[in-house]
Amino acid sequence: MAKLYPPHVEGKLPAFTGATLVVPFSMNKAVGVGGSEVTSLCAQLKYINSDTVIYSWETAESYSLVGNCYATFKLTDNGAKLKVGQFYRVQLAYVGLNAEKGYFSSTGVIKYTTKPLVSILKLDAQTSNHH
Repeated sequence: MAKLYPPHVEGKLPAFTGATLVVPFSMNKAVGVGGSEVTSLCAQLKYINSDTVIYSWETAESYSLVGNCYATFKLTDNGAKLKVGQFYRVQLAYVGLNAEKGYFSSTGVIKYTTKPLVSILKLDAQTSNHH
């Protein structure tokens, strides 16, 4: 069976935090959806300046192949190998019906960060639009 062509991963990806990595992607038009060819996605996360693989996943925790396509992967050690504020490279590949890996995608750059803290300064609890 021929190898699965790779999904398309943008060059810049949204930052992630905690123990969950979500990678948005676009389906390759040469690959069938709906379980006809793809049973999951696999991924690898590397340092930005080397080919050293930090995390490798054989299958996605969850994924969507229609609409806003994404694949979710769990970091088993809650990201202990990652440094907040650093950029990393991520690649995806489809996993086929017989558990074969397709070609890995182009590299997307992603930043590991802390959970943002949002607050509204000088918010007056007495302010209301109700009359």
